[in-house]
Amino acid sequence: MKKRILALLLSCVMVFGGNTAAAAEIPQQDEKENIGDYEECEGEAEWVSPLADRSQLVLSRKEPEEGVPSTGVNSYSTVTSAAKYVKKQMLARNESFTYEYTGSNLNSANIQQTINKVFDKACTVTSSPVEGDYLRFHLTYIKWSFRYTSTRAEITWSIQYASDAAREQTMKSRIQSAVAGLNLTYDSDVVKVKKIHDYICKNVAYYSDGTWNSHSAYSALVEGRAVCQGYATLFYAMCKQAGVSVRCVSGSSNGQSHLWNIVKIEQSWYNLDTTWDSVKSGVSYNYFLKSEKDFKGHVRDMEYTTVDFHSQCPMSSVSYSGAVGTPVLKSAVSTGSTKVKLSWSRVGTAEGYYIYYAAGQNEKYKRLKTVRGGAYNSLNVSGLVPGRTYYFKVRAYSNVFGDCVSGDSGVKSVRPRPERVGKPTVTAQSKALKVKWKTVEGAKGYDIVITYKRGEDTIKKKVTVRASSKKSQSKKVKNLPKGAVCKVKVRAFAAGANGGSVYGNYSQTRKKPVK
Repeated sequence: MKKRILALLLSCVMVFGGNTAAAAEIPQQDEKENIGDYEECEGEAEWVSPLADRSQLVLSRKEPEEGVPSTGVNSYSTVTSAAKYVKKQMLARNESFTYEYTGSNLNSANIQQTINKVFDKACTVTSSPVEGDYLRFHLTYIKWSFRYTSTRAEITWSIQYASDAAREQTMKSRIQSAVAGLNLTYDSDVVKVKKIHDYICKNVAYYSDGTWNSHSAYSALVEGRAVCQGYATLFYAMCKQAGVSVRCVSGSSNGQSHLWNIVKIEQSWYNLDTTWDSVKSGVSYNYFLKSEKDFKGHVRDMEYTTVDFHSQCPMSSVSYSGAVGTPVLKSAVSTGSTKVKLSWSRVGTAEGYYIYYAAGQNEKYKRLKTVRGGAYNSLNVSGLVPGRTYYFKVRAYSNVFGDCVSGDSGVKSVRPRPERVGKPTVTAQSKALKVKWKTVEGAKGYDIVITYKRGEDTIKKKVTVRASSKKSQSKKVKNLPKGAVCKVKVRAFAAGANGGSVYGNYSQTRKKPVK
């Protein structure tokens, strides 16, 4: 009878963030030749969610179908390829599945290490609302069993989830509609976070029905009740849907397992706990965007206190106060005879921006417009006088914690003038050229300039045309020498502030010989 070796790695605690599991000591394997029978060596291990109540775990799982397809579809030789398969199975909420892993010098210890790496890789944070931490904290229990030789391992995963496939299919559309209903498109990150925080605090009540369902984001969003796991994973999903950087953090509060979130505002991360801010009287901000020092009653699990994790998510040394940063006015550019475009840097804490202007260097600034939405970073201004120099500056504002206004940005000046005329079309005629161009807004007229050589001399001919209201204009320029190769360009001009003319840039030059 062949000798069996059983390596039991029971009650393992997996370390999140790519670290391997802490496992019981593994019995030493006897030295022997490589054999191709899977039954020669076997092993088991398990993982339990740090938030799990073991009395709720279902330890006996249905067995997967026997064997692995011979086509090689479920055979992998890298952690990345195996993790991709595992993630797909977990997202489908499959309770049991098997794949083959190939390598060299396989034994119980390095197979377990590979499983840990595959697990972490499958739960890597992505832009998806239902992957990363959302997926990780909807897993409640995993049991691994494997049989192996020195070059091949057949690994079976048996998983218990907090929600099933049907509910998760519903969640995809419900998350999208919930976020869409908050109108976050042009909000800055801090406003997005506040709106999502308030929505969850107002619409979810703390409640446990004694099953794993109340630990799910489904229970929080669809049924309006959940424990901390449901609150935190729903907040994670909604922030991801809104484009906000977010993580879930497990730990303890008042001696009990707990889950909360951290979010990134500008360059720093802040703690946030929607479970504790959800109160009967409405919404509390006692645990909203707090530093570690001010986030009382929360103790992180070890994996969230490492140097590596803090380098990925550096925490702010102070809690968010509602203060708003000062924007940088990057440019003020003329886009027409009466128009300019302003561009500034976005401020991650802004709710919007105040735009100010002065019609002279020594004139008093007036508020021109309020731009509502911290994600905006440009504004088109119209109705200006051609040729007059205008001065602009910007301030950011926020009402997240009362009215707060930033300092002034730097000042940019700009002088509106007609747009550049597009490259004209030129048609050769007998001792003449027909020049055609698209008109530009606000032009009073156009200058056509034609140059050509006569011997050693350069001849320049200028023709001025009054603007029309049509989309394009043309002009026949006569009395040109036959055979002369002409360079043609056009520019627009408008009436200036003091009675003169304000000129736009010349178009690109077009070459054409005269017939």
